[in-house]
Amino acid sequence: MGAAATSQGSGALKIIVGAVVAVLLLGGGGALAWYAYTHPSLRIVNTTGKDGVTVTLDGQAIAKDLKHAAKESESLVTTASVGTGTHKIEAKDASGKVIESLTYEFKGGTNGYVYAPARDPQICFIIQTDEYKTSSGAPDTVSDRFKPLDPTKNLWEVPVSIDYWFQDSPESVTIRQKKGSSSKSVVKRSLRQARCDDPEFQD
Repeated sequence: MGAAATSQGSGALKIIVGAVVAVLLLGGGGALAWYAYTHPSLRIVNTTGKDGVTVTLDGQAIAKDLKHAAKESESLVTTASVGTGTHKIEAKDASGKVIESLTYEFKGGTNGYVYAPARDPQICFIIQTDEYKTSSGAPDTVSDRFKPLDPTKNLWEVPVSIDYWFQDSPESVTIRQKKGSSSKSVVKRSLRQARCDDPEFQD
């Protein structure tokens, strides 16, 4: 009887421990999801023409000594997580001089933000949409392949989900079809950096 009781007690303890672990894991996942929702990503790129730009958020540096990105390069982009709400952003050159200062409200649940402080007005950022098909006869679903972000701004909320940042999309992708699905195409989006008059980015 004693052995049976111990065995049953041990089993109950395992169930309780398992339940606690499950709750912690679910809670942890929920916490991570909530953090991601309330802390959108901010990608910062230096297109001023000079090296050494530093960006601060409410006085705290979030990007230091950024090199000038003469052409698109994901390796030259710094990504930071920013809490939702209104923040003061300042960009300084290598000498410490403020070259741009603004107050901006960041929102949760977005596709992220892009910031190009004191941007060279000849440099634009474009959302490139590419459609991949399993059959050349499948109808097109994409009309405007290139859509520039507002050229009058230096900080943008990205309007759509981006698959490839500061790089061209691949020549081909794998299209996984669910059983019984009639889908014959997939759409991928890239955020590109180029001169505003670059003919490659004209529809």
